[in-house]
Amino acid sequence: MDLNRKKNILKDNFEFFDLPKENSAPRPMFYIELGGRFYFGYTPRLRLMYDYSILDGVRQKDVDEKFTDFTDALFGYARNQFAHKSKVYFTDAVLVNKKSCNEKGESRVVLAEPKPTSYLEYLKQSPSGKTKTYMDDDFEIRGIKQYWLQEKVQTGMEASNDNIKSQLRPVEIGSQFEGTIRFQNLTKEELGLLIWSIRLEENSQMNIGKAKAYGYGRIKVKDVKISLQDMDRSYRICDDIFSVNPYKDLSVEESDEFVEIYQQYLAKWLKPDKKESEPAKDIVMANSSIKSFFHMKSNVVGKDVASYMSLDQFKEFKQSNAGLPTVGMICKKQ
Repeated sequence: MDLNRKKNILKDNFEFFDLPKENSAPRPMFYIELGGRFYFGYTPRLRLMYDYSILDGVRQKDVDEKFTDFTDALFGYARNQFAHKSKVYFTDAVLVNKKSCNEKGESRVVLAEPKPTSYLEYLKQSPSGKTKTYMDDDFEIRGIKQYWLQEKVQTGMEASNDNIKSQLRPVEIGSQFEGTIRFQNLTKEELGLLIWSIRLEENSQMNIGKAKAYGYGRIKVKDVKISLQDMDRSYRICDDIFSVNPYKDLSVEESDEFVEIYQQYLAKWLKPDKKESEPAKDIVMANSSIKSFFHMKSNVVGKDVASYMSLDQFKEFKQSNAGLPTVGMICKKQ
């Protein structure tokens, strides 16, 4: 199956890498015995297994295996013999102004990205220390993958092979969409997280869709209206009729209260000895992962910061063994 996925790459060499057929000509095989493992294949440059998996590099608090995090609680899960259905439902976002897909702007670009085995990009590196790989027992994942908000859309990388290109039909700048998120049975903390993840902070933006690495998909979410079902309206009969609108719209202040409830919960988890006088949001925003997230959602950068490396730049980067700059390092230069 893996071989079939690589047909476009192997092309005329496909049969060479396929299993040998009866009475076929002999082919050289290469093997390596290393670390109690036996590797073999048709190339002397065999891919070797790492001693540790990606998850071994995720550093977080030890939690009970039965613990349900917010992601599972909101979006549901199915694993082993246990399952939990989603509490949130997303409608399509519909174009509401006169903008449209830009037919003339249709293009084909290369959407390349590093793979997790690229340890200089995916693992934390010390500028003065030994380069960390998945063979080291103390390696650590850098964090979550995000894309910088960019000032302008960049031109895609050139490539003669159309098979590695993706087709884009971007909507025009200024397009406005409107959609709905329905939810049920959320706790106050879960609702607070949902509201905060949509609104973010006042100066925050998001990027969605394809080609984010080229600057496409930068959006701003605004005019968020939140309504909760009023159970009294739903089941009380007024003047012998049921209410046709059993929902109550929340004010901005009421919505903020739910966000604060979530932040209080998170602050106590991040800092169990938190004092009542300490602002929960200060503790939350001081967390390195959350701080980096909001840095990237509130800083719009230029091509000098966010762009694909040329092959020469990539070779130089690999030889340096220095790793990529952190979010904080880049923000200090802005």
